[in-house]
Amino acid sequence: MNRITKPVLALAVVAAVAAASAAALQRPMSEEARINQITSLANVKQVTLGLLMYAQDADEVLPYPKSPKALHYAIYPYVKDAAAFKSANEKTEIRFNSALGGVKLKDIPEPPKTVVFYETKNWSDGRRAVGFADGSARLVPAIEWGRLAMSLLLRIPRTAEPLPADYGKGWNPEPLTKKKS
Repeated sequence: MNRITKPVLALAVVAAVAAASAAALQRPMSEEARINQITSLANVKQVTLGLLMYAQDADEVLPYPKSPKALHYAIYPYVKDAAAFKSANEKTEIRFNSALGGVKLKDIPEPPKTVVFYETKNWSDGRRAVGFADGSARLVPAIEWGRLAMSLLLRIPRTAEPLPADYGKGWNPEPLTKKKS
C-alpha cells in the first residue's frame, strides 16, 4: 500500500465502526431489556469492587486465577452473591481481564481507563457493562470499547504466583435467594 491508501483505508474502517455503532444505538430496547442491562452493570460493579477489596487484603495485588471458577472462589467472600458473576444478557458473560492477574494495583497505568471486568458482547443498543481498575463501572458504547479493549493486552509484570490449578474445585456457592420449600 502506498502512503495515501493507508490513511484512506484507516478512515474507512473508522467510518464503518462509527456507522455500525450509530445503527446499534438506534435499536430500541424494551423496558425489560433495559432493566436487565442495569442489572448486569450492577453485577459488574459488584465484582469489580469485590476484586479490589480482595487486593486490599492481599498487599494490593490482584489474584492470578487460572480459571473463572478460581477467581470467583477467591473473591466470593467480598462479593457474597454468586449471581453477581453472571450477566443478565443471555448472549454474553462477565469476564476478568486476565492481563491483570497477579499485578500490583499501583502498577496499573490509568486505572480509570483500564478494564478489569467486562461483558463479552454488546447489548442490542451497542453498549456493554465494563468495570475499571479505579472501582468504577459504566455502560460503554461499541466505539469506545474499541479503545478500552486495548487494556486487555497490557503487559504488566506479575508479582503473584498463579492460584493452584484446583483452587475452588468442587465449590458451589449457595444462591442468595433461597427457594421456598
